[in-house]
Parts: sequence; C-alpha cells; structure tokens
Amino acid sequence: MHTTKITKVGNSSAVIIPKEIMDRLNLRQGDQLYLNTDNQTLQFSACDPNFVADMALLEEIMREDREVLNKLAQ
Repeated sequence: MHTTKITKVGNSSAVIIPKEIMDRLNLRQGDQLYLNTDNQTLQFSACDPNFVADMALLEEIMREDREVLNKLAQ
C-alpha cells in the first residue's frame, strides 16, 4: 500500500501519485482519471466506468443479434 498527501496547488488541491504507480498503470501527466466515492473511500480509475458498462451491453447485443449483424455486414 502506498500513501500520499493532498497538496495545495494555487486555489486547488492535488494528489501526488508516486512514479512507481504511474509506471505500473501506464499513466502520464495530463491523463484523465475518473473518481468515485463511497462513504469514506475515494477510488481513482484510468478507465471510464460508463464505457466499461456500455461495452458489456454492446457485447450482449452482439451475441443476441449475431445473425442480423452478419447479414448487415455483407
């Protein structure tokens, strides 16, 4: 587990992400992160949770309508 501090940057606050974690998650300065809170928990994610849900729905539709999609592709 890593710890970090909230730092003041101008009129805002910033969380410093250690280089080791940045490298492991293939993050770069300027990348967009998604935040989620649940009670006392703060989660950062490099992928959009809505995108993940949308892709799961798309995969389900593609499985159900495989024959129709194959016809349309011809």
